[in-house]
Amino acid sequence: MTEGDIWIKDEVGRVVRALQAKAKGTSTDPGESRSRSIRKLSGQLGKALLEALF
Repeated sequence: MTEGDIWIKDEVGRVVRALQAKAKGTSTDPGESRSRSIRKLSGQLGKALLEALF
């Protein structure tokens, strides 16, 4: 399981939006499982960031 957070801050440094996501990669190889979960997580956070900004 991989977890990630993004905080969007205003010009003063106050958090105006926080985004969180979790992803699980499945594979018999632990390294491949980790890589898959990181790829899924980055996609989820990227999509959430785009929706939050635009």
